[in-house]
Amino acid sequence: MALTIPPGSAAGRGSRTQALAILGACCLFLSALEYLIPKPLPFMRIGLANAPLLLGLDILNPPSFILLVLIKIFGQALLTGSLFSYIFLFSFTGTVLSAIVMYGLRKILGQKITGLIGISVLGALISNASQIALARYFIFGEQALLLLPPFLGAGIITGFALGIFCEKFISRSRWYKMQPSFPDTVPAESPETAQTETARAEKWDRLFGGAELFIAGLLMAVFFLLNNSVPLRCVQFLFFFFLAMLSGKKTNPLVTFFIMLMIVLVNLLAPYGKILAQWGPLKITAGSLEGGIRKALTLEGLIMLSAAVIRPQAGTKLRLPFFLKPLSDLLGESFRLLEKLRARQRPRKAKDIIPWLDNTLLSLDDDAPPEAVKSEALPQKTPLKWFLLLAMVLFVAAVHMLSVLL
Repeated sequence: MALTIPPGSAAGRGSRTQALAILGACCLFLSALEYLIPKPLPFMRIGLANAPLLLGLDILNPPSFILLVLIKIFGQALLTGSLFSYIFLFSFTGTVLSAIVMYGLRKILGQKITGLIGISVLGALISNASQIALARYFIFGEQALLLLPPFLGAGIITGFALGIFCEKFISRSRWYKMQPSFPDTVPAESPETAQTETARAEKWDRLFGGAELFIAGLLMAVFFLLNNSVPLRCVQFLFFFFLAMLSGKKTNPLVTFFIMLMIVLVNLLAPYGKILAQWGPLKITAGSLEGGIRKALTLEGLIMLSAAVIRPQAGTKLRLPFFLKPLSDLLGESFRLLEKLRARQRPRKAKDIIPWLDNTLLSLDDDAPPEAVKSEALPQKTPLKWFLLLAMVLFVAAVHMLSVLL
């Protein structure tokens, strides 16, 4: 199984490696688009990024399809800054389970029995059901069952829509028919805000390398999860929020507060402990309130920490930890094609979407991987970064030790 794209190699139109990188770029593009859509819960997704997986069912062999799934999972985590959070676990579980079922059924039963619409709906239901199961144990408890009907309903609707779109695209696409395994039968932001965030991100990348920042983030996550004090966990959460801002990551305090409030309110539906207030049948108890706040701080705190220490780098070089190195070349190529995909003018009419997408994929297929280039923003070799990394870890560790002493 080829895991890398040799620098300077011309993958060529119609090669499986190039198709894999293009579908990976589409996953990243749709993930970024879906990230901008407001949602009541951070792990609740429409599933737009599953469309490239559906397109890859018949043109990718099992090793290539597995790589596409991994590109979607890790690329999505890099784009949204959720690698250290429960969101990554939810995404990993839902994507892997649905991908296994979709690919397995398509290959075992064949195209005549399994259409893309049915497979898409089934994959969405499996993904949503698995995420609700995880939410029951990690966030909401028994109240997670209340989310099951709307989640499954949304999965049926979005799965059906994606299946129809992929069926139409396959029937009309020139790019798809050129693939080697083809069978015969967002809110705008002000320029000032974007420039400020870009400047912060560039300074952050010049100062820190990916590996040491990842390790520091992992240590901070451990001390954060070991902290049992709600007030002190709040201090750690605010620190992570501050780091996310320094790193140039987009942070919206109102959205973050709204998500945390939703988590707390759902936990209040199962009252336990001392009654603090009561309005008719609604009871606010100390146990459910504290548990809800703790879960909300944990979830959003890990998201902010991930946003600060895990981020994609510009260009084709991704500074990833050594154990993710096998995916770095394909992820880098997918991110490179993602920038070209973003730069293309969007279709203005709904009827133009499929022709626009087909022409876009054809243009990306002609775009061979560039020669290897050096990163424009290499981390500085200075004691300052080690001092700052140590200070970050020690601060989070000190807050945890304070919780133990109190």
